[in-house]
Amino acid sequence: MRDRDIESALQRLGNLCSYLQADDDLREVLESDGRLVVDTWTGLAAATGQDDPGGLLPLLDAVDAAGRAAGLDGVTYTTREYRPGPFPPGPREVTGWRCPHRVACGRVELSTDQGVERRCMLTGDAMTWASVSSG
Repeated sequence: MRDRDIESALQRLGNLCSYLQADDDLREVLESDGRLVVDTWTGLAAATGQDDPGGLLPLLDAVDAAGRAAGLDGVTYTTREYRPGPFPPGPREVTGWRCPHRVACGRVELSTDQGVERRCMLTGDAMTWASVSSG
């Protein structure tokens, strides 16, 4: 698997994790009528603990196929547009929660409150608190 494919797969995994966090019914919708089997979830969770995420793409494709069958578009994809923010000059700090796994999916939940813990929606593992400073 090429680095670009790995990066894409990890981004898609992060998108899925975020969508599962935001929508309590999404997993049930994807599984309804046998659209997505439990083994897909098990495979995705197992891939987060491995050094080689090569098996992610077919699993993520299966999730997207189940989404399309349920009338949902882009379950692991997102479209984003860059717009520069109105930030004042000088150093800034960003804090929040990030994916805790060896093969990190790229999910980040920005927050200033460490008391509101986030969890991976595939494994249930607590996300890791992170802080990044620009200066």
